[in-house]
Amino acid sequence: MAKSDIARNKNPHAGHRERMRERFSAGGFDNYRPHEVLEQILFHALLRVNTNETAHHLLDECGDLMAVLRAERDELVKIHGIGEKSADYIRSIIPRVSDMIVRQYRELSGLNIYNIAFLADWFLRYENNSKIGVLLCTGDRRFVDFILIDPILDDGELDPYKIGDIISKHLSAERYYVIVKQENPHVTRENMLALRDYTSRLGSFMTDAYVMCGRAPVSYLYK
Repeated sequence: MAKSDIARNKNPHAGHRERMRERFSAGGFDNYRPHEVLEQILFHALLRVNTNETAHHLLDECGDLMAVLRAERDELVKIHGIGEKSADYIRSIIPRVSDMIVRQYRELSGLNIYNIAFLADWFLRYENNSKIGVLLCTGDRRFVDFILIDPILDDGELDPYKIGDIISKHLSAERYYVIVKQENPHVTRENMLALRDYTSRLGSFMTDAYVMCGRAPVSYLYK
């Protein structure tokens, strides 16, 4: 019997990391379950620990994968198996992945409804519902960037003029944008029309507005 087989009989987890790395090299995160994604991530922070058990602890406490990645440092270090180093590593994942997504989508020839749905889900899903997200695009819908804005409520109403000023600071006159937002009881179709009209006077142009219903964007201006 080979030494590796003997070791595996003594320890069922022997070779687990290598098998996971080979699996990742062959297909990335395709067909991974949430705890396996966390295992793969934690390999780099926990060198000699059973990351399978730690991954399950994280999911049990936080609820799902994205909630783990967006958890605060103080929350993470309270979870069994997670120290300060591991918490800092987990906290570093979202910014790096977000930067990668922005770079990849800038290479697309133009956004479509499916691109918008993915970007909105990634950048907005775990943000406070009071915020709105703006996809900055060129005239041919080539993706430029994504920004989050606090709507700045006044007497329970969204102030499209203050928001228009914020948006226009991010745009040069030749750029267009698509605005994407989550469900917000304070935001109305009239707010969006006023925002569109005001930003157009400032030299920008809003091509459309979407409200997030679950994970699907629905047009808010052009129903």
